[in-house]
Amino acid sequence: DPVWFPKGAPRAGWYRACVLAHVDTVDVEFELRKESDYGMHPSNEHVLSQDDYRKLQEDATVDAQESAMKDGRRNVQQLQWQQGEMAKDEDFEQAKEKIKELRGHLADIQSLMAKERRRVATHKQINEHSQRRMIKASFLETILFVAITLFQVYLIHTWFTSGAPVLGR
Repeated sequence: DPVWFPKGAPRAGWYRACVLAHVDTVDVEFELRKESDYGMHPSNEHVLSQDDYRKLQEDATVDAQESAMKDGRRNVQQLQWQQGEMAKDEDFEQAKEKIKELRGHLADIQSLMAKERRRVATHKQINEHSQRRMIKASFLETILFVAITLFQVYLIHTWFTSGAPVLGR
């Protein structure tokens, strides 16, 4: 599972982060955000994440499009009213809410997909590490087996060529 460690910078400047793996390679993913670019989250007093910022931007875009549509809709409404096909404001409100809801679901799905990709990458690393360890252990076993076999062949060879009795006679 990913580790989330939010840390505020005490002052402006350049910062460096180091990650050290003692046993094997690790995947590290940093997300650095500036308050001046993303703004503060109202509920937890942290800088907005890129996903939250994107959601807010999309909501603002939908609101801006709606206000532009309201301005242009007045002219269209007059024409539609004359033709008897007028769309009601509540229809647009419902559509706007559905669009916001769909965008929220899309963002959630994208977040879940990113987490799944990280999980798969982690499992891939673990499997590769296990495979390397198994190959090393098998290689060491084979070398040890060959060494013992060679020692036994040498011992039996010297035993038979020494001229000493085989069964102690």
